[in-house]
Amino acid sequence: MAIDISAFGTPPNWIHSLPADLSTNLLKRARLHSYLQNDLIYDLGDAPGGIYGIVSGVVGIGTDDNESSMIYGHLLGRGAWIGENAVLTGSNRQVAAVVLSSQADIASVSFPVLNEFAEVEPRLWKALAALSAQNAQIAIQTARDLMIRDADGRCLAVLRRIANSIGANQSIPISQEELAEMCGVSRGALSKSLGKLEGRDLLKRGYRSIELAAQFSSRSERLTLADRTAR
Repeated sequence: MAIDISAFGTPPNWIHSLPADLSTNLLKRARLHSYLQNDLIYDLGDAPGGIYGIVSGVVGIGTDDNESSMIYGHLLGRGAWIGENAVLTGSNRQVAAVVLSSQADIASVSFPVLNEFAEVEPRLWKALAALSAQNAQIAIQTARDLMIRDADGRCLAVLRRIANSIGANQSIPISQEELAEMCGVSRGALSKSLGKLEGRDLLKRGYRSIELAAQFSSRSERLTLADRTAR
């Protein structure tokens, strides 16, 4: 049975942006898999594989630190699709995708199935190119966030990007040490920034989780600690 497009939430996201017949035929070829926390969807250096769409849960995109641990650059939630670059280029995976929530349901379309589908549906290549461009924009925004010099501003930018990705009032299922690495700040600097936000009821800290208020995913809401502090 085909996966219904509604499983990926509401627009805007990649699968909803496709022509209706293309998305329907693609999802007919998808398979739904359940994953548990810390399961790898794919690892850095893996051979080319298929594409994956998140139906539920939170997935971290990361790379190693040339030692022993994973450094996450971004978190993705329901409706996000990943893995297209390996399909387009035939290259090994350049990043890893790891399930961070306690459980996740992920749709996948395998590499051989995509190639077979593309023979009868040439629009697929344009659709995958659009997905690649979409995910490249996230990578660019990630780099921009890390270029913010002020530690508070950098932490705010990263938290807002995550909130826009996984949704408002969602818990970020990583440790504060992992989040500090994402923000490029020390654990102490992150703790100070989170404390200021918690004091304004914009987040709530827990064990290996940070629950964000809805304001983080509101484009109209200004969340600039420096402005508030200066008043």
